[in-house]
Amino acid sequence: MKSSFCPLSKKKDKIHFQIIENLNIDDLVWLKARDEKKASYLQYLHRSYPEKFKLIKMHDKDNTLLVFPLEIIHINLSELYQEKAGIIGSISKKLLSFCKFNIAHPTYSLLYDFDFSIADDRLINATDKHDLIIKGIEKISKELNINIVTIPTGSELNKYSEKLFKKEGYERPLEDFTMEMQVDAEWKCFEDYVAALKRKYSKRAVTIRKKGKDLTLKTLSTEDIKAQEAQIYQLYKQVVSKQKFLAGTAPQDHFTALKEAFGENFVFEAQYDGEGNMLAFLTYFRSETLLNIHYVGLDYSQNDAYDLYFNLLFRAVEIGIKEQKCAINFGRTSLDAKASLGANPKMHYTYVKTNGLSKIVKRCAAHQVAKLENNSWKIRKPFKADVSVLEEA
Repeated sequence: MKSSFCPLSKKKDKIHFQIIENLNIDDLVWLKARDEKKASYLQYLHRSYPEKFKLIKMHDKDNTLLVFPLEIIHINLSELYQEKAGIIGSISKKLLSFCKFNIAHPTYSLLYDFDFSIADDRLINATDKHDLIIKGIEKISKELNINIVTIPTGSELNKYSEKLFKKEGYERPLEDFTMEMQVDAEWKCFEDYVAALKRKYSKRAVTIRKKGKDLTLKTLSTEDIKAQEAQIYQLYKQVVSKQKFLAGTAPQDHFTALKEAFGENFVFEAQYDGEGNMLAFLTYFRSETLLNIHYVGLDYSQNDAYDLYFNLLFRAVEIGIKEQKCAINFGRTSLDAKASLGANPKMHYTYVKTNGLSKIVKRCAAHQVAKLENNSWKIRKPFKADVSVLEEA
């Protein structure tokens, strides 16, 4: 059967861009026909947080081509300011409080750049997708008063896409990374992983696991998560409160909504003490080859007794091995802890464009963000036959 695909550059029909104010039946049918799980979650975001998430639709006269969520993040530079004592520190923070701007991000940043766009693959390809997203954001930036646009691309772009971003005023991409550990195909159980570690690291792993041996593990259903939402949220907030800066935090029903939308592909595993108190939890997305860790939560008052945080990380390793994944992605935080497990940095790229910001505000923002970067960690080599690799996404 001959494909009906036609590159965007060849299309003669005018492309229209619009913000979906209300999801109608036709829109929902179109979305669910292409990706029911993503569509379900987009519907939840659109219904629950209409000011934070805007659904952008692109279509020609006959067909819907692409729908993607635009996350609007409100930033005040004083929130990034690392307090200094004295009058100079107070004045600096006061001045920065006037530097406010809106950032638009065409994905859901709380899910580490998980791609939530839904496209008609018969009509557009990956290059067209970038093209449409760039042009769509350009059209609606003024309407939404967007000062900064960030577009994650995962890996480096081809020459055509690179030229397109440059033409539209996007600056050289910011380099970012997540921590990812390759899973050796020879490992059949957690003990095989421990055996592959150098003596210092293997002894430490055994000691930590012993501290958590009395914890009971339970995989929660949608109903379980919903029933314990308040407690789960408290454990989550204990972890995120330790971050230097947050562009946003997940809502209380975040985990319930993910489970409802993604089913078996999203797993919530809780850890309980002997009295049935939830002390920690681990969440992750499953794909064919990757275990993608989402959020963890824990009771820091019990962390020393059970070494909860490292037991969550080791549990992720155990699951990755058991499910025969090729790699485990641990996300962006606690870099040194994850490096000690055997994880290495995996590069990601984000293109940035600013609208209507003065040079001094841009410099201020870049300076404050740079100060938040944690450069105290280092790549480690915990395996007996270890080769550390800086891998591109």
